[in-house]
Amino acid sequence: MGSSAVGSDGSADYGSGLILGNGQDQHPLTSHPAVENHGTGTSTPELTDFIRVLTEAAISRVQGIGDEQYGTRTLQRYESMSTDEYVDELLAEVYDIMAYLAMIALKIIAVQERSR
Repeated sequence: MGSSAVGSDGSADYGSGLILGNGQDQHPLTSHPAVENHGTGTSTPELTDFIRVLTEAAISRVQGIGDEQYGTRTLQRYESMSTDEYVDELLAEVYDIMAYLAMIALKIIAVQERSR
């Protein structure tokens, strides 16, 4: 299983490498208790910690690549967009989400069919 650092509050830090592509073979969240216990009993604290880790990953993206792409010295890029520009950007994101959801659905169906 993957490894994680345990904080002083007892929570594990899975956040530093949540996005693959940096030479990792296995996603860091594979060792999260919510993932390890899936199907045999994931507790509410494990599920909420998993949600916390995903939220921290989103925050990390805003502070990293998001800041590079959308940050300016005084404003976030979306703050100075016209309504039409904002709608265009938002729709592009919706299209990306739809494509990713379709890929996920394909994967889930393929895995289900292979397990029969």
